[in-house]
Amino acid sequence: MNTVIHNINKTLKRLRVAINLDVLATVSLRRKSQLDGWASVYVYPKNRVKVSGEAKIHVANGLLTFAKPWFEVKPSGVCSIDMEGEARLECQGNFDFVRGSHCKINDGAVLRLGNNSRVGAGSSIECNNEIVIGNDCWISDDVVIADAGRVVIEDGVWIGNGAKITGNVRIGKRAVIGEGMSVTKDVVAGKVMSEYNA
Repeated sequence: MNTVIHNINKTLKRLRVAINLDVLATVSLRRKSQLDGWASVYVYPKNRVKVSGEAKIHVANGLLTFAKPWFEVKPSGVCSIDMEGEARLECQGNFDFVRGSHCKINDGAVLRLGNNSRVGAGSSIECNNEIVIGNDCWISDDVVIADAGRVVIEDGVWIGNGAKITGNVRIGKRAVIGEGMSVTKDVVAGKVMSEYNA
């Protein structure tokens, strides 16, 4: 009896998720993706997904979501993903692009995403060469990340609202980038960067 109830609850949960998805966009993106293990891709409404025929998406053992509602901070915002030419997106685990966030991966560039991380509403990622976002990273709202070479955001980094990460930089593990800060050079692990100690 417990097994039957468990299976019914599991099916109901899947139906609730499916009802909230943009099914056509989800199916289309899944067809273009390599999914390993128990991986999947979900696309929620209010999205603009543009992926070239040569672009590659690889998700392993996790769930990659686009336009995910997150406390409805910016409920009218559209999440956009634009992958040009031979762009690559690699996701290891669970990663959320919240509704209102924007991501552009240019031809030949690669975006690597870790587990249990997210990009907030109004935030923008422009990948020209390589951007790496580690595990357990919290990228708040209205953040700009754009590489000129390589940007590496290591595990456990917290990036505050309106911060800008540009150039060729590495942000060390568990560093905190305060609200509105501009990062153009490396940040050592554990550093708290704010207007008081920039």
